[in-house]
Amino acid sequence: MKKICLLLILFAFSFQLSAEESTAETYHPHLKAGISLIVVGAAVAAGGIAGFHIASDKEFDKYKKMKDYDNAFEAVTQGEKESEYLNRAKNYRKKANTYRSLEIAAGIIGGELFLTGIILTAIKEKKTEKEVTLTNISAAPSKDGFYASVGFEF
Repeated sequence: MKKICLLLILFAFSFQLSAEESTAETYHPHLKAGISLIVVGAAVAAGGIAGFHIASDKEFDKYKKMKDYDNAFEAVTQGEKESEYLNRAKNYRKKANTYRSLEIAAGIIGGELFLTGIILTAIKEKKTEKEVTLTNISAAPSKDGFYASVGFEF
C-alpha cells in the first residue's frame, strides 16, 4: 500500500512539473544535492531491505528448525537443558524480529531520502540576469595624450 501511495505521489509530482512551463529561464539550484540524495536513498533502501531480509530469514529458519519436535527431543536427549534450548530458540526469534524491523526502517529511511532527492531536484528558480550598464564615459586631456574613464553599474 505504501509503495502504491509513493508511486501515485511521484506520478502526480512529475505531471505537475511537466505542466509548469514558463518563458523565463530557470535552473535547478539543488540539483547536485538532489541527485546525491536519490542515489543514497536508493542504496540505503535496496541494501538495507535486501541485507536485513536475508539476515532475518536465516535467523527465522534457525528458529523454525529448533521448534521442530524431533530436533528438540534430540537436543534434550543429548543432555541440553530444556530451558536453555528454549532460550536459544527465543533468541533466534528475537534476532529475526530485530532484523525484520531494521529491514522496514531501512526501507522507510531510504524511501524518504529518495523522495527528498526528487523534490530537491525538481525545485526551480528563475535565473537572475545581472545587467551591467554603462553609466558614463569621460576623457581628460593631458600633455602626453588623454586619460579615459568608464563607469559601470551592476
